[in-house]
Amino acid sequence: MSRALTIITFALLVINCQSTPISQEFEGQENVSQASEENQPTTCLTNNQSDECALELNTIDYELVETVCNPYETVVDISTGFFTPAGLGDGSTSRIDWEFQPNGNGGFWTTSIDQPVAPNTTGTMNMTGCFTFGNQETLRITRTIKDELGNVSNEMVIEVENPNKSKINATAKAAFEYQSSFLSIN
Repeated sequence: MSRALTIITFALLVINCQSTPISQEFEGQENVSQASEENQPTTCLTNNQSDECALELNTIDYELVETVCNPYETVVDISTGFFTPAGLGDGSTSRIDWEFQPNGNGGFWTTSIDQPVAPNTTGTMNMTGCFTFGNQETLRITRTIKDELGNVSNEMVIEVENPNKSKINATAKAAFEYQSSFLSIN
């Protein structure tokens, strides 16, 4: 009898050790719940009225900088104005997608927004890169920002004409090299 009781106790102990603790089950359900809430519109409270608000890019422009990275490369400084009603916290990012036309060669780069941005802030984000146009005519740049909750702003698009059409290098492949980023608050 004592041996049977020992075997049953051991079996119950093994079963108990292999079961998932309730706290882990709850944590898993909470993570699923949080994941389904990502990319949901942010809600802002104004005068006790709840209203949907979102990150907004409102301007985009570029400047060709006189600095040269390498022969046949063009330095482009991309400036984007933004308004963030809910602020930007740790984990927020800025993204630039680029594509050369007509061949469609492209890519993107993402940088972290290293400083917190307070709610109801207007500012400007500058990113600088070296672009090799090769024999391509236009560079299409698309800019977005994403907050720490995963909400993505609207897109702003600008096209840069090849400034060196008279110096086209047919052997150079259209390419990009990231240089720097800068955030200023107005």
